[in-house]
Order: sequence, then structure tokens, then C-alpha cells
Amino acid sequence: MGPPRGPPRGPPRGPPMGAPCWGAPLAARPKAPLLLRLDPVCLAAAADVVLLELGPLQQGAAAAAEEQLQALATRVGALLPSQEILDSERYRRAPDRLRALSSRLLQRLLLSSHCSKSPKSIFIERKATRSKPIWRPSAGETADFVHFNVSVSSAAAVGPPVGPHRGPTGGPTAAAAAAAAAVWRLSRLLLQFLRASAFAAAVAAAAVAAAAVAAAFAAVAAVAVASGAHDEGLVVFGASRHLVGVDCMRCSARGRQAAAAAAAAAAAASAAAAAAVVQDTAEFLQQMKSHCTQKDWAYVMGAHLKEQQLRRFMRVWTVKEAFVKALGTGIYIEPERLQCFFPAVGPPSIALDGAPQTDFYFRLEEEEAPGYIICVCVGPPSRAIEAYKKCMQRDPEEEEGAPITTTPPSDAWAFRGFSFAEFVAAADAAIQRWST
Repeated sequence: MGPPRGPPRGPPRGPPMGAPCWGAPLAARPKAPLLLRLDPVCLAAAADVVLLELGPLQQGAAAAAEEQLQALATRVGALLPSQEILDSERYRRAPDRLRALSSRLLQRLLLSSHCSKSPKSIFIERKATRSKPIWRPSAGETADFVHFNVSVSSAAAVGPPVGPHRGPTGGPTAAAAAAAAAVWRLSRLLLQFLRASAFAAAVAAAAVAAAAVAAAFAAVAAVAVASGAHDEGLVVFGASRHLVGVDCMRCSARGRQAAAAAAAAAAAASAAAAAAVVQDTAEFLQQMKSHCTQKDWAYVMGAHLKEQQLRRFMRVWTVKEAFVKALGTGIYIEPERLQCFFPAVGPPSIALDGAPQTDFYFRLEEEEAPGYIICVCVGPPSRAIEAYKKCMQRDPEEEEGAPITTTPPSDAWAFRGFSFAEFVAAADAAIQRWST
């Protein structure tokens, strides 16, 4: 048996923004709120987490994403600064543009309701903090300062943003192009953990690794989907009075080849097809072994089935990712310097270079969004990188309020899910409020 799925969920907290309702028919969902709001109780106790479900965005579903983009296009001009709209348009594929635009809009809608300012007028700093976003309140702001972080799912074999940092974009065949793009995205996922001082060497190493696995990537791509590419759109927003980091990963091999293999296995009971999926998972895990400590790897391999091993790896990955995103030092901390611990009872914890990080607390959630593993990490603002702390208007200790000194109870973490239709309704409500 695997470890428990984190602390038990307590009763829902905060205003009735829409209860977690993943998988429920749209008609059965609660009506959209007039405005998305943050829960001040959970902001102080641990974190308030909002899940935006964009719906299925599989390969070939660009038309559906385009329709959703058109729905947002008539609204974002009144709610987002022009630069954020342009940033979202840099992505080549419609599903990626949809995720980027929805993420930026969700951030502003939630911060707007928190500080009672128009979404467009809110200042979010990204460059000075080395890409970790921070809210810069205007002079005389009376609302409590909040930290926030976002995790956005991505699609399999999706090209990088159009611009100077584009990755592989072509090849002799469409299949080769898709494989190259997927290799590039997986390499980018791994590179975010490497030290900036070794970045040039890391890029060279990634290129060599990409060349080595390109031939075999057709088989591995299906499981790479589970590592950093998701076939559905999910945006996770976490806010807290404390330093916060969030990460989400889809925990199933659902690429095009895996889906075909699964369909064949279901229709024809093909043992060979089922074995292929297992083999893909095994190959992927071996590729990722170097990013685990010995104890991490022992935990991953402690499960009997490959599917369970994949789930355990995703727990390890999301805990590490949430921690470095909370600190804001993702590219400076190599994952093998981080050791995760998953006790039989209670939430996970982490150690950096062998030192337990006792002032950081984690919530590992595997039920709110079926098929995903979500990790939320909170800690003291004084632990953030200097570039981030310099953007705070007051001393980091003052920004936090009452520090967390013990493991937050389950009801200190609020999780609420919203559909795209509810999201659009909230945007309309914001436009109506701030246009008068």
C-alpha cells in the first residue's frame, strides 16, 4: 500500500465561491459567484487554493481552445494590461495561449476582490523577482498583503513560446517534430532546477540528452505527458499571508500513444499493448532517477505496480517543486539536494542538503482534481530570495502576520474548483463592477 493521501479534508472554509465539484455535470455545479474571493481565515492559517478547470485540451483539441480564447478575447481588454495579453499571445498553440491567458486573468480577479481595486490597475512584479510573481500594493493600501503562486498544466509535444527562446520547431516528419518538441519541453522542465552558474553547461548537456533519447522518445512520450504535460487544462492558484508555492502534475500516462494502447487493451484485451504502457512508465522513471535522492528512489520503487511508482514519483516531484517555488529559487536548487519524507500519518516534509526545513509546511492533495497531484507549500517570507524580499513594502516578518509554528490542520487549507463557464461569469461580473 502507498502512503496516505495527505491529511483528511476538513469542512469547507470561506465564502461560498463554488465548492469542489470536479467531475460533476455542469448543470449540477453551484452557480458562479459574482466575484471570486479569497478566504482571509485560510490566508492567515495556511493557504487558499483555487482550481480552474479549463476542460479537455488533448492533441487535436485546438478548436475547442480557440472557442474559449474567443470567449476571453471580448473580456480581457477591460481586465488585463496590454502587456499581459501580449505575453499570452507568444505561445504558438491555442491550448497554451488559453492556459497562459486564463492564469493571468485568474490572478488579477482574485487579487482585485481581495484589495477592492480594478484588476487592470493591480501591479504584479515579475522581472525584479526573477519571475516569481509578487503583488505590489499601491500607496495607502489597507488590505492585508498576500503572497501567491500559480501552477499551470501544459500539453504534450507542444512547441515553446514563439520568440527568441524557442526550442525545436521542426524536423523531417511531423512525428519527428512532435518528438523533438516534447524532448525540448521535458528538458526545459528539468533545467529549471539547475544552478544559474552552470546554465550554459546544462543547456549543452540537455542537447546531448535530447539527441540520445530522440530515437526512443516515441515510446517514452506517452509517459512524458505525465511528467510535465497534461492533456487537460488546469490552473492552480495559491494565496497566503505566508510564503507560498504550488505545483500540479497529472499522474497518468495519457499521451496519444498511451491512449491508443489503452484503447487497444480495452477493446482487444491486448496484453502487449498494456505491457507497452508499463514499459513506457518504467523507461520514464529510469530517466528521472537522477533527480531523486537514494531515499526518494527507494520510496518510489517501494510500490509494486508501475502506476503506483509513477504516482509516488509525482508526489516527490511536486513537493520539491512547490518548495523551490515558495522560495523563488527554482533554478538554483538541484533536485538531488532535496530529500522528501512521506510519513505513514501526516503531511510530507523536506530537507535541504540534509537539514530538515521545519519552518515549511506542505499539503499534498490528490482528491480535489482527479488524475492530478497538487502540492501546496507555505513558509516564512524571511526565507524568500533577496530579490523577492526587496519587492515587499514592509519587513518580511511584518508582511506575514502571525507565523505558522505547527502543522496547519486540514481545514486551514481551502480548495475550491471552478469551471471555465463560472470563470467567464466571474470576469463579466468584474467588468460590470469596475466599468461603472
